[in-house]
Amino acid sequence: MKPINVLIIEQNILARQAIRGTLRKYSQFNVTGAFGDVDQIENKVKNLNPDIILLDIEAKEGLDLLKKLKTSFPDCPVIVLSRRTREGAKLALEALEIGALDFITKPRLGQNLLFASGHFKKRLVPIIEMTARLYAEEGESGQTRRKLIQDSGRKSLRRKDLKRPKPRVLVIGACTGGPAALSELISQLPENFDIPIVIVQHFPKYFTAELAEMLNRKTSLEVKEAVEGAKLEPGIVWIAPGGYHCEISGWSCKPVLTVHKGPRELDARPSINNLFRSAVNIYGKEILAILLSGHGEDGYEGLKCVNRAGGLVMVQHPDSALVPDLPRQALKSGLADYQLSPGRIAELLTEISGAKSYSREKNANNIDSTETLNPHKIS
Repeated sequence: MKPINVLIIEQNILARQAIRGTLRKYSQFNVTGAFGDVDQIENKVKNLNPDIILLDIEAKEGLDLLKKLKTSFPDCPVIVLSRRTREGAKLALEALEIGALDFITKPRLGQNLLFASGHFKKRLVPIIEMTARLYAEEGESGQTRRKLIQDSGRKSLRRKDLKRPKPRVLVIGACTGGPAALSELISQLPENFDIPIVIVQHFPKYFTAELAEMLNRKTSLEVKEAVEGAKLEPGIVWIAPGGYHCEISGWSCKPVLTVHKGPRELDARPSINNLFRSAVNIYGKEILAILLSGHGEDGYEGLKCVNRAGGLVMVQHPDSALVPDLPRQALKSGLADYQLSPGRIAELLTEISGAKSYSREKNANNIDSTETLNPHKIS
């Protein structure tokens, strides 16, 4: 098997050494270069021709450099490195909007970087392997997939009748690629959309708060990071806080959110499965669950619970997903009632809710029903 060529751009020498040392322990990785400055970096990238770039987004002019790299090397995936702080989270979210594939957090304190091999082994290795697989698949079927992306907005399975009673809650799960899909979906919901929304996005501490702020700027709804005892009300979107499970509890007539640090499920906290199961316990079949872009298995068992209860299930069309693994698995198992692009999901949700089709950023007349995300560009 051909090694995955990785180029590291990291200004902190200890972090740079820790990342390089971690990757060198694996035969499937080849570190083609590790640089602490960005002088002539575009020439270096051109000469070294890496498969993946790891970029310290907190380096001097990190965001500008990312823009240059995505312009000059659009087919080379970039994974950004940031500290687990509010500032690091803000930069990472901006990087995802520019076009970074994903991000990896670094240990917060400088003195921990020498002992960071365990952290990077757990977080860095799977993301690089996933990225390499994703781009290899794209390389094998790029033309076919691009054609599907043009058509994917209109595809649906339509297994359940939309004339059924309106759902009383909307729960959404997402992993890698989720922020772009959520941004497209939430921004197109009308201001009078009256179904309460709870979201689990696989993000660490600080990053979910920044995600909530980012989405809040793009919608007429109110987006907040979930807190213990929060009430589920129309017009409010709750996002599970990083590092905590978020569940719906109480009674069907007065549901509230429970936020806790229970055991990880499938190495995830917050867990999509936990949210979906708790929603079924409270609402039964009066639930609408959506699974967006991502990899791994979290969300699959939760969707099975929703499906068994008679709830409505939508998944992002795999051909519009940055990482299609999660929705593809749901489709193969026959759990999904609809497979749609995020924009089309928003349109269908608006129809289901009976709300007027209007959003803050886009007029409904300008929404193209076939519009989907470029799988390698977050816009």
